[in-house]
Amino acid sequence: MHNSTGRHLGMIDFTVPQETRLIIDSINRFIREEIVAHEDEVERLGYVPKELTQELGRKSREIGLYALGMPEECGGGGLSTVDYCLCEEEFGKAKDALIRRSFGTSIPLSLINCTGELREKYLLPTVRGEMIVAFGMTEPNAGSDAAGISTSARRDGDDYILNGTKHFISDADVADAFIVTAVTDREKGAKGITAFIFDRDTPGFTVGRVQPMMGLRGINATEIVLDNVRLHKRQILGGEGEGLFQALSAINRVRLAQVGGRSVGMAKKRLT
Repeated sequence: MHNSTGRHLGMIDFTVPQETRLIIDSINRFIREEIVAHEDEVERLGYVPKELTQELGRKSREIGLYALGMPEECGGGGLSTVDYCLCEEEFGKAKDALIRRSFGTSIPLSLINCTGELREKYLLPTVRGEMIVAFGMTEPNAGSDAAGISTSARRDGDDYILNGTKHFISDADVADAFIVTAVTDREKGAKGITAFIFDRDTPGFTVGRVQPMMGLRGINATEIVLDNVRLHKRQILGGEGEGLFQALSAINRVRLAQVGGRSVGMAKKRLT
């Protein structure tokens, strides 16, 4: 094949590598043997029982299927974006709530920006399946316009005082810790948004009402409120002003894999 200049164009090889094929087959088998039998129960209850969460996560970790999308250096599977999309296609053939708890697909990619003590306290335990971290960016007046958030973080010495409300936050009702974006310098626009991480029991932080969603039984979307939440500068992910870019980088992969790849899997399931 040649282009308009007469140069030869190499063919793109779409063959799935054998190693990736083995992972996909393992996921498919896990879904059939460990997940499908619990789907009706979760649909009826509206949540995944804690004991079941622990059991599925343990079995998945034992065979190396947990946190496949996270980097190898922090204990994840280290899959490429293409390979992870193929895995997400398989995930689309089962109930999302059970997929999250089994394979750690809801781990915020922004966690990779943890360094030092934050890495030890949040990143590594989350990748090991020992804790759940929720990510809060969406607000009542800022959905797709991520740069238009109102939540603020005012500097006070070595601390920041956070105020604002987030909504539609997945896993907020069960999370051990949270990552939120807040405006640290409104004059800088997108470059004035910073990401913070903190524990659930931080004073001034509350998890509000559950916001019912269509078609997502087993996972709740919830409002969270920050009322004069005081966080130390050490709780910033990366650096000040990097929060929006961290979030969008993570969301781009989510759009490809968890939206694109998983949608293909959901469609395939309905057509077979």
